[in-house]
Amino acid sequence: MKMTRNIIVFTFFVLLLLLSSSVKSQVYQGSERKWYFGGSLGLSVGSVVSISIMPELAYAITEDLFVGGGLRYSYYKDNRFTPVYQSTIWGGKLFVRYYLFEDIFLHLEAERLYFQDPNYTNPTGEEWIYRDYYYGGGGYRQWVGANSYMTIELLFDLTNSDYSFGSNPMLRMGFGIGI
Repeated sequence: MKMTRNIIVFTFFVLLLLLSSSVKSQVYQGSERKWYFGGSLGLSVGSVVSISIMPELAYAITEDLFVGGGLRYSYYKDNRFTPVYQSTIWGGKLFVRYYLFEDIFLHLEAERLYFQDPNYTNPTGEEWIYRDYYYGGGGYRQWVGANSYMTIELLFDLTNSDYSFGSNPMLRMGFGIGI
């Protein structure tokens, strides 16, 4: 799992270097495009299988301050338990992103997720619960055109509950397009 993550991170950075050498880096300079659509896709295989789709929409309040929201849908299966735990996970998030320098940012996020309670033992059905999660961290944005970019973020799960999904910290890669 750690080796797979390292390969993905290495591949992502190589891709960024190739793109940055072929496309002139563009910086947001008061563009009339204040709205950005993007998000990320997630895939993890092994003892834990997770497939995620996470679209988001952001608004540039200033050149350095973005606020936004997003949705999340995931399929999650954990083979480490008996019986095997599996659930669909869905929810929404709100976030704030502040650019300290041209492309280096701080990121705060609040997310509410709905999923099947892994501790629920009623044989006639499953209980759906929700939990709130809070993440904080930072990242880097690499422009790949006049209005599109890729991001890489390192986020810490500030909640760190028994119901947390994934590792802490988590590495997230995404994209954005000005609309």
